Amino acid sequence: MPGDPVALADEWGPKAVLHLHRPSVGLRAILVIDNVALGPAIGGVRMAPDVTLVECFRLARAMSLKNAAAGLPHGGGKAVIAGDPRRPVEEREQLVRAFARSIEGLVDYIPGPDMGTDETAMARDAALRLAKDRLRRARAFGRWR
Repeated sequence: MPGDPVALADEWGPKAVLHLHRPSVGLRAILVIDNVALGPAIGGVRMAPDVTLVECFRLARAMSLKNAAAGLPHGGGKAVIAGDPRRPVEEREQLVRAFARSIEGLVDYIPGPDMGTDETAMARDAALRLAKDRLRRARAFGRWR
């Protein structure tokens, strides 16, 4: 079964396969964290109407191999969001924000832009997460109430 996450597993990974679904905003996404032996997985967030688990797994594995070959202290991962990348910018950004909220607690995956997503949507989300993190840290140290 090519769509079976267990059938994709081998001695290198994947470490995790997540199916993300938020019907209120139309988010349907898959995240594959392939391997974290060298460090947290890095890999892009792709948006396309015809994404599959097998495609996501293969792209995540390719990121694991590329990062290892380049000597980077990172494993490989990949996320795919089912959606038309030609939709209006506001709708794409809404999907990217919903995706980011869905993976907010993960420490093993660092997302980046890829086909169908762009730096603007990723940067806006990153700025919001950074502001939240700074506020959380300031509160933890008693500098902000």
